[in-house]
Amino acid sequence: MSTRWQLRLILMSLVAVVGSGPTASIGRAQCSHGGGFGARFSQGLIAQQMLQQQQMLQQMQLIRRVQQQQLLQTAKRDRQMRELAKEGPKALKSALKDPNPEMRLIAALAVGKYGPALADDLIERLTDDNASVRQAARRSLVALSTQREGKPKQGSGVDFGPAPGANQVAQRFSARKWRSYFTPQSKQIANIKNLVLPQAAAPAPRRIDPVAPLSADEDAARLGKELVRSSADRREAVLEKLRDRKGVVYTQALAAAIPELTDEAKAAAREALAERMTRMTAATLSGKLREDDAEVRRAAALACAMKEMGTHIPELISLLEDSDAAVPPAARAALKSLTSQDFGAVTSRDRDGQARVASAWKAWWQKQGGQ
Repeated sequence: MSTRWQLRLILMSLVAVVGSGPTASIGRAQCSHGGGFGARFSQGLIAQQMLQQQQMLQQMQLIRRVQQQQLLQTAKRDRQMRELAKEGPKALKSALKDPNPEMRLIAALAVGKYGPALADDLIERLTDDNASVRQAARRSLVALSTQREGKPKQGSGVDFGPAPGANQVAQRFSARKWRSYFTPQSKQIANIKNLVLPQAAAPAPRRIDPVAPLSADEDAARLGKELVRSSADRREAVLEKLRDRKGVVYTQALAAAIPELTDEAKAAAREALAERMTRMTAATLSGKLREDDAEVRRAAALACAMKEMGTHIPELISLLEDSDAAVPPAARAALKSLTSQDFGAVTSRDRDGQARVASAWKAWWQKQGGQ
């Protein structure tokens, strides 16, 4: 049990003792004395009063001991953070990847409070296996967002999460938003300059025969093939283009490419498609949940969870009975994230099991009044 909950329980006990303790006991003793209940009963009340007072003293002593332990722990952690920060960026980077979660937590806090702005290394901790480490990294990133070139800047910082109970998809989504925020403007400008070719003599004009424009389907197929054929080094840039650019053709391209990809490339494309859909309106997302393409339905379900959009819960429940193997698990994950409920795993290979789980979700939803 955490120290914070110990304090709460102790304080609740104190309130109970005070509410029915010395004052009430004294009143009963006085009534006993004046009303003729007998000396033995009065002595019992006095003994009870003394016992309650003793319990109160013991509990107050326990509170003081807990507070002292907290102060000592805080002072120890603060000292460790200062010592680690003095060792420099290399030591901090190493500590952020330490097998011990307590060391990773201290390093994450040290970066935000004492150390240099190692934003990229902190962002990696947003998907840490330990929830405390994730939140420490988040706190430090918020602190770093209030600075510019090591100095305080006007206005409050930003906070892109992840929330304490966020699932892995939401954690990665937050990490991507933080990474985009901390990309230095100077680096962006440098990248643009690198794309500019050296000036040279203008070539002689040549005739270019007009080419019929590609249809939307042809354009989507071309973009999808570009992703499938891209090397590992270039894949991230292609994914970024398909994820961020406006136009339904980019959604179609991602969905078309996913079945042709494998392993990490497939997972990255699926994540990009889900993130792309987080920018869609509720009405558009509702349509995507009923799309013919299974990859689109899957991504739309995860986008509902990432946007914390509970208005689509009935549609997500329907997707639990989807015939495609990838869709029901995504719908279940979204429902768990949105409601903190779970009625079992679902797989398209077990149609009866799908029906039972979906029926349990429908019954639960009806009890909520469809709210």
